[in-house]
Amino acid sequence: MEIDTLYFIQLVCNSYLVSLVFMTQFITYPTFLDIDKDKFSEYHQKYVNKISFIVAPVMLIELLTLFIIAYLSSDFLIVKTLILLLVIWMTTFFIMIPSHNRISKSFNKKEIINLINYNWVRTILWSFKLLVIIFLYYEKF
Repeated sequence: MEIDTLYFIQLVCNSYLVSLVFMTQFITYPTFLDIDKDKFSEYHQKYVNKISFIVAPVMLIELLTLFIIAYLSSDFLIVKTLILLLVIWMTTFFIMIPSHNRISKSFNKKEIINLINYNWVRTILWSFKLLVIIFLYYEKF
């Protein structure tokens, strides 16, 4: 696979994930606060099951293609972008998933607000990463 194709895949995946993280930040997570407390656990479990199929494959493709680009490229900015993506993954696995696990048991307004606030980290980092990828893509091709 050519490096320009890998950059394009990176651009598509990153754009897709930025749009999802913005929808999550401004629509989905705030809506958690409005769900009936008695139905919240059931609603949340359905949400997690469905969103996982939408997000996980694209996140994996994004990570894999960026690793390959970093391996093939001598561009230090790509390495920094990879570090940015690894921070996003660490935030997801060490903050967001445990938070989701806590609220999956029962409605917890404070935890949902924490989820919304911590998600800003991913929203900002993914957005910044997209800007860097756009810059690199148009600079190189």
